[in-house]
Order: sequence, then C-alpha cells, then structure tokens
Amino acid sequence: MPATTLASARSGTLPPLVSGALPLVGHATQFLRDQLQLLERGYREHGEIFRLRLGRRPAIIMVGPELARWVFKHTDDRTLSIGPSLAFTIRLFGPDFYFLAPPEEYQHQRETLLPLFRAHMAGGHLAIMERHCAAFVARLGDSGTLDLPQEMNALVLGIIMEAFLGADFVRHMPSTVASDFRDFIRGLDPITPGWGTGPAPAARPAGPRPDARRSGRPGPGPAPAARRPARLPAGADVGPRA
Repeated sequence: MPATTLASARSGTLPPLVSGALPLVGHATQFLRDQLQLLERGYREHGEIFRLRLGRRPAIIMVGPELARWVFKHTDDRTLSIGPSLAFTIRLFGPDFYFLAPPEEYQHQRETLLPLFRAHMAGGHLAIMERHCAAFVARLGDSGTLDLPQEMNALVLGIIMEAFLGADFVRHMPSTVASDFRDFIRGLDPITPGWGTGPAPAARPAGPRPDARRSGRPGPGPAPAARRPARLPAGADVGPRA
C-alpha cells in the first residue's frame, strides 16, 4: 500500500483509516491497551499520515519532525486549529489555557513560554537538573528500598517547576504537590470526552479523597500574583527568577 505523505494527501479528504477498527468503539480499546503497537501498525500500513477512530471521533496522526513543523507553522498563521483536538483537557485546564484559548490569548501565552526553550536557557536548566539529581542521590543513603516511579515523578516535577517557574515559586508549593499532580493528570483522557459530558473515569476518585484541583491544600501563596507581569511585547525574554 503506498505511504501517505503531506505531498500526496488530497485537500478535503481524510487520511486512510488504520485496520482493526471495531463497531462503535473504533480503535479506542486498542489505544488504551497499547498505544505504541497501534501507532506502529498505522505507520506500517499508511506511512507518515493516518487516521484512527476513537469512539465517534477521528484522530489524525502525523509522524516526524517535518510534519510537526508544518503543524506549528499553520497554527501560527491561524489556518489550523489545535484547540478542538485538545478539547479533552478543558476540564483540567479551563478554556483559556494555551491551545484552548482564543487566538490572541494563545499568542500571548506562546510569546511568554517560547523564550524558556531557547538555547541560551539550556545552561541554567542543566544546572537545575544537576542540583536536583545530586540532592536525590544524597538522600538515598547506602541501602534501603524506594518506590521508583513515585520518586522519579517528584524529581522530574521539581526540576520542571524550578526551570520554568523559578525557585521562589517552588518554595511556596506544598509537600503534596507531586501526588496532587499525579491525581490531576489522570484526568487526561482523550477517549471518554467523545462519549459523554462527565469526568473521565481516571479522574473519578476511588474513595473519599477530594479532587486534587479543589482539595483546598495550601497553594503557592502570593507567588503567582507577584510574578504575574503586564503583557509583554513579542519576543520579550522571560525566565525563572531565583
């Protein structure tokens, strides 16, 4: 079967559907069970561009850096909207978060975030990683046991928070932030929103523990208000504060 590429795709037509779609659920059960196997099969069958059916919704898969650049280029010139494809995150982040936001607000958030990924920031990010990893190793001691996924989650989250938000923000965060974040992120379910309006099954609490976003635990205190700047001009350099 000939591979589907951006050059060969015809305007107004959907990419080819990957084999194995079931009635009603499509590829949803396969996607939840083993995403990698399903995506590899789609790539083998159709090349760089193919389509899944997740419940009643189509999902277009585009593989590779060239197609990633094409997507971001056409998000910038507003001919392509990513927001609808991320509608399953709206209950977690709200309607004004990044790709979900209206074009003007999206551009403002993008101008604020992009400088954090520029090459000259890499040295500072590496220093933060080294310091956090050294502190983690120092806490291990000579022997003992640990929950590796839980410890890695806390380590990575701490690095991300300091690199992007600054050490002052991290100092105000409660000690439960890593476990709260795990509970919060479990609501990222791209399947269930196509079937109804309730919360994703993964986001429903199994017991009396309150939802992480509404738990009422101490938050970052005055840090967000202190760090919230006026709207910045395009290209302004932004970075975490010590």
